[in-house]
Amino acid sequence: MTEAIERAGESVLPLPPARPDFSPVEEMFSKFKEAFRRPGDDRGIPSYSNN
Repeated sequence: MTEAIERAGESVLPLPPARPDFSPVEEMFSKFKEAFRRPGDDRGIPSYSNN
């Protein structure tokens, strides 16, 4: 595949190795979940009732 791309006059850049310990998506999702947690709620599930 790389050879065909290079014959067409383009170049192939390798991707950096994956780092599962640092994922911007996971970091954003963590902050999103944190926004829905209530103080003292161990489950982190928001309650929409008026209790």
